[in-house]
Amino acid sequence: MSNRIESLIIIARTFKQAFIVFILLAITGHLGQAFAQVTSQNIHRDERRVLPHVSAAFGNKIEEVLIFIQPANPDSALNPGKAISLLSELEANKNQLNAYELVLLYQYFGYAYLAQENYSRAADYFNRALAQSPNIPVAMEAQILLVLGQVYLVDEKPRQALNTMLRWTEYVDDMHPDQWALFAKIYYKLGDNDEALVNINEAIDAQLDNKKIPTESWYLLQHSLYVEREDYKNGLASLKKLVGYYPKARYWKSLSHIYGELKRDQESLAALEICYQLGGLTTEKELLNLSYLLMEENAPYKAAKVLKKGLYVDRVIAPDPNNLMLLAESLRLAKNSKESLAEYEKAAKNSRDPELTLRLASAYYDNGKFKEASRTARAALKASRLKRVDHANFVVGQAELAQNNFDEALKFFQAASKDPRSEASAKEWIAYVEREKIKTAQSSTQLMH
Repeated sequence: MSNRIESLIIIARTFKQAFIVFILLAITGHLGQAFAQVTSQNIHRDERRVLPHVSAAFGNKIEEVLIFIQPANPDSALNPGKAISLLSELEANKNQLNAYELVLLYQYFGYAYLAQENYSRAADYFNRALAQSPNIPVAMEAQILLVLGQVYLVDEKPRQALNTMLRWTEYVDDMHPDQWALFAKIYYKLGDNDEALVNINEAIDAQLDNKKIPTESWYLLQHSLYVEREDYKNGLASLKKLVGYYPKARYWKSLSHIYGELKRDQESLAALEICYQLGGLTTEKELLNLSYLLMEENAPYKAAKVLKKGLYVDRVIAPDPNNLMLLAESLRLAKNSKESLAEYEKAAKNSRDPELTLRLASAYYDNGKFKEASRTARAALKASRLKRVDHANFVVGQAELAQNNFDEALKFFQAASKDPRSEASAKEWIAYVEREKIKTAQSSTQLMH
């Protein structure tokens, strides 16, 4: 395909535009490779059709029509309405046209309506052109069938598309990758996933054999078909090709999901991280899920970065106590006790959760704020819903010990020892406090003397 044709395809920004460009190129035979062997080794190979000549007046009118549906300048806008108007003038006197001129008239009507995305009208005129057979060149008949099959597919008429494309195969010896892909899409629309998979695999393999990168939509269809049959191994292979050739965030997200289905958790998380880096995780639920997974994989620093950005930069994550506590916890595990304390304070400010209050007390202790730690842990002890009273007693005991308040420390360690889950540890702390109390008293006596 020439550079000019490739540039036309690039200019077409949407699927419909690209499809129209495809049809317009077909008008002048630029897609000849699809019909490279149409005259040999097929059921029409021996046909010799004698066609009437096109009059000069008719030919000049068709050249004028082409200006509006295939401008010489690729950047020029199409004007299919004007083309239809000119063709209608010819149609008004169709009794004066010979059979071959009628074929051309109907064919260009089809292209003009196609440019307007009026698919039903386009199909109607293409069928009128085909109805003139055999007063039509064999190659042109094959070309119109190929275009008509695609028109039916775009117009959500897959059964007519299949029937038309099967007729088209009678005119060719060899299939090309894009045609295998077209059949795959038609079968998929018809719900025949087995045939769709066979054809899309053929399209991809043939394209690779041609040393070309298969189209993005081909791999997408292949992946969907494998996943629908829960063949995650082959679905994974399709996704790997997609992220390799077309590294978009949504494909990395799908890759993470497939790895999850295959219980390959580390690879699932790695794919999800790449998806995040590409901007593919945009909701609070997605960001929190990534944060939890990073915490589970002992990557609290990464989790904290995700949460901080979601909370304070993108403002996607709500700054509620639970989310702030998650950030505080990730910072604590990342050994950033100062920032962790600040987040715990924000989280506790609008919360009456005693568990959060107790975590704040521990954060105060980690930052050397022993008075605040003791006061906050005592507040948690006053709540009736505190799950681990023994933990709160430990925090108060440790905070008081850090201030050399031995009797207070002993009182709270003794309270903690009443819980069987903390009894052994609490008794060790009690023994330690008593030794420290004796040492301190002896030091004071020595200083007095």
